[in-house]
Amino acid sequence: MSYTASEKLAIVKYAEAHGKRAAGRQYDGVSESNIRLWRQQKERLEKMPRAKKNNRGRPPVFPEMESKLMEWIADRRQQGIGISIVKVRLQAKLMAKSEPYGASFKA
Repeated sequence: MSYTASEKLAIVKYAEAHGKRAAGRQYDGVSESNIRLWRQQKERLEKMPRAKKNNRGRPPVFPEMESKLMEWIADRRQQGIGISIVKVRLQAKLMAKSEPYGASFKA
């Protein structure tokens, strides 16, 4: 069973008021371990879009470079220039060379 962020927050709110076992009974047998996990992740769930079910993926390692790369891609698309994955990788490598983390960067 998968639940959206809004459903998880509703269950967490009920669990905080009545306890995790009561919340499990109230919401069709949601396990206590899930409720415990969602209570720990409450802040993260509040920041998520309400209809999203899971927060997969990890945050970028080099966020500044990623934003610069996104600007480059948007600029190329505005000019009507096609962009392949290979071009994106090469541009990322070029951008990384001028940064202090250039030696550890892998595209």
